[in-house]
Amino acid sequence: MAVAQGSAQEEPPGEEVVKKAPDPTDAVQDIVQQQQGTQRSRLGAEFSFGYSHFGDAQINLDGFLALDAIFLGTISIDEVDADIFTADATLRYGLSDELFIDASLPFLYRMSNFSSGGAGGAANQPIETTVRDGGLGDVSAGLSYQLLGETANRPNLVVSGRVKFPTGKEPYGVDFIEVEGSVGNLQIPESLATGTGVYGASIGLSALKTLDPMVVFGSVNYSYNFPRSFGDIDENPGDQPGRVAIGNAFQFGAGLAFALNEKSSISMSYSQRIVSHSKLRLEGQERFQRVVGSQANVALVNLGATFALGQSLSLIATVGIGLTDDSPDMVVGIRIPYRF
Repeated sequence: MAVAQGSAQEEPPGEEVVKKAPDPTDAVQDIVQQQQGTQRSRLGAEFSFGYSHFGDAQINLDGFLALDAIFLGTISIDEVDADIFTADATLRYGLSDELFIDASLPFLYRMSNFSSGGAGGAANQPIETTVRDGGLGDVSAGLSYQLLGETANRPNLVVSGRVKFPTGKEPYGVDFIEVEGSVGNLQIPESLATGTGVYGASIGLSALKTLDPMVVFGSVNYSYNFPRSFGDIDENPGDQPGRVAIGNAFQFGAGLAFALNEKSSISMSYSQRIVSHSKLRLEGQERFQRVVGSQANVALVNLGATFALGQSLSLIATVGIGLTDDSPDMVVGIRIPYRF
């Protein structure tokens, strides 16, 4: 975004003119902080709020097909709508101009609505219920290091690492209960998880290049979840001890941002996260068993806008649209970074 400018005063003959590019605008520095986790000040804080919506419907058939055309049995149409609200507080500190550390404290509130048409085998008897839960999520800490600074011929390169701690409510050993009046057709969990229940670590590399008035960025990231043992790992009555290995994930993404002026910018990006199968090993078993259907392919198109509200305060708003069945239908986020 910088345009080199010479000195306004005429230089003596024979002496080289020293040219210096102006500092990046507030809009560009906000883009860099958002995409690479570095900032212009040593100490900063960020508050973020998010909302995600998931919708899933399926038809359950319990019977058999006669004469290749007539289904004999019961049919139920089940639908689950989930809404997740998040609030996250992050503190970031620069140990040097290239090295930054941060810690994040998330809180979640989840609301899932379960409905079924065909309760008790009768299609004209729909039934629904809602489960609500919330609390502390998984606390994490991260590190970002600038490998290479941006020049006219190369992008800004930042390598980052992150560790996650299982401080949220784990999803294992949650009992399922039958909804009254559903005659066994609808069962719901007693509570909803706010965390993964396992320790995790990730490493990533991001690149960013300024092409006035455009900023191009991209990143790759790999996340590993450490296997962990629990006193109960299934939803059946009674405790069933075992060990859980959540699927690891590979994520990549790229996008563009346009600085509209010194204080604001708009952006568009694409991100995809591919998650491998999770595995379970019950106590007494020698090998892990793959959990059918636990793999995921999450792809999102993201649209965003950044506004510099002052020298130290900014506002970042984003909207994400899911592209695959595993993706949330929509994601809305607001981030408010403050630099001390």
